[in-house]
Amino acid sequence: LGVVAVPVPTLVALLLILSRMAGPAQALQTQALEVVRALPAYAQIRELEAELASDRGLATDAILPALEVLSFDRVGYRHPRGADGAGSGVDALDLELRRGEFLGVAGRSGAGKTSFADLLVGLYHPQAGRILLNGTPVTLANHSAWRDRLAYVAQDPFMRHASIRENLLWSNPGASDAAIARALWIADADDLLARLPEGLATWVGERGSLISGGERQRLALARAVLRDPQLLILDEATNAIDIDGEQIILHRLREACPDTTILMIAHRLESLRRCDRILLFDAGRVVAQGSFETMRSRLVAVERDDATAAAPHAGQTQGAS
Repeated sequence: LGVVAVPVPTLVALLLILSRMAGPAQALQTQALEVVRALPAYAQIRELEAELASDRGLATDAILPALEVLSFDRVGYRHPRGADGAGSGVDALDLELRRGEFLGVAGRSGAGKTSFADLLVGLYHPQAGRILLNGTPVTLANHSAWRDRLAYVAQDPFMRHASIRENLLWSNPGASDAAIARALWIADADDLLARLPEGLATWVGERGSLISGGERQRLALARAVLRDPQLLILDEATNAIDIDGEQIILHRLREACPDTTILMIAHRLESLRRCDRILLFDAGRVVAQGSFETMRSRLVAVERDDATAAAPHAGQTQGAS
């Protein structure tokens, strides 16, 4: 200590300061790395925003008829090939969705279900074939008008760091209190609001961190209903809700929105029981379709295969813990 000519009290103070700074410095480094990792995603978001803005510009005067029949005419789309040489997507899809129909979509992971939904939403444009609305092609020129007709609810819905009311009104800023109450009832979320002291003014936290997964899904469904869509896409949108609660929601949806075409992607067999028709995807194609009863054996096989495929991953997770 005498060599450096620093008094012991001063040295102790310096060491204490350095130890206090170590934590914040490490946290700052971690955050900097997170920013670097997020840059590619940010660039993709900017590209998507530019594309959506371009679509809006093209669709300023676009007029589309109300949905009666939505047709896929030999539609094909393939994602870029991965390291295994395979590119997921759909091939030569020929099918129709009719007004007020409740369609289920099933299939093993990677069968093409999500690609089908992404084409419906307009995230991707067909590389082959056409999508037709009552015989009118859905193109780049009218994609924005088409998106105004639909609502999409994902498995992990996005919630803003805001109140429940603000999150609901995101889809329809002018919605009345009566419309909000109706949407919450359809999503079986009215009891949730009754339990919260601040009701609609309750804050949900960043990405909905202050509420459960099932509550997030119910509020996301209510938000979609507020949009009054002609096509409602549910992509594993109720998998965090128990079967009884899910069946209540689906019953109310059919009862309150009889003209809305509903497309439900689900792995859980019981989720598809209320569907008018179920499409079974495999390798990017619809290999079978029919009612729940006629498709039951195939759906059981798909559910069993998915459970078998997931089992090794679950075992690895348990072994690592």
